[in-house]
Amino acid sequence: MTTFFVHYAIQKFLTLVIPNVAAQQFYDELDNHYNKLFNIMKTNPVLCKKASLYLYVTTKHSVKLTVCGFFTLGYPLITSIIAGCATYLVVLIQFSS
Repeated sequence: MTTFFVHYAIQKFLTLVIPNVAAQQFYDELDNHYNKLFNIMKTNPVLCKKASLYLYVTTKHSVKLTVCGFFTLGYPLITSIIAGCATYLVVLIQFSS
């Protein structure tokens, strides 16, 4: 019974972690893309003269993946879930004694 619970807990944890890691990698890759685009724009004087392109590159676009608009996927979600579980465990231990 205990091995089933451990296997189930690991499976649910990985189901939560894998999409969050993928979302964080997507955020990092998108940020890297915007930095490369900004460096290309900065080094090319012809591109700097085009106002619409300059405005697009200089404004910071933020893309966030959400779950039905309730919360944003990424590393902060994992740490807040772990913190919530730890707090719940401390409360349970305090009430058990």
